[in-house]
Amino acid sequence: MKAMMMKAAMCVMAVVVMAGCATGGGSMMSDEDAIKGLVDAAMTALKAQDIDTMVANYADSFESDQGGGVAETKEFLEGAKEQGFLDGIEVDTSSMEITVDGNKASAKPIDLEGAFGALTLEFELEKMDGAWKVTYQSQY
Repeated sequence: MKAMMMKAAMCVMAVVVMAGCATGGGSMMSDEDAIKGLVDAAMTALKAQDIDTMVANYADSFESDQGGGVAETKEFLEGAKEQGFLDGIEVDTSSMEITVDGNKASAKPIDLEGAFGALTLEFELEKMDGAWKVTYQSQY
């Protein structure tokens, strides 16, 4: 019961953070801070195995180097969840660098470790209607 409440609280926090990123949070948030908030919210959702929240800030035009768009990425992550590959996943963004060039940006490395092994993600983002969206995801 306590674990369920903790997961629910994490999901609510992720949604609040993501809403703040989308609206600018009512303050003069820097692009780097907005992108860091988006990545942190997505990774919190991934750790909570909340796939819908994880991909909430993926653009409709999103593509992955693994092939496919948002629907295929969600399907892949749901399969990984069902097989237990997301259980106990660890995320490390301590080395992440965010580079902003106009309305385009990148965030890397995002290091993941879990039952699947270890991998590193890179997000490419674009500012659309005032909000940052993930347009491309690669892993290495």
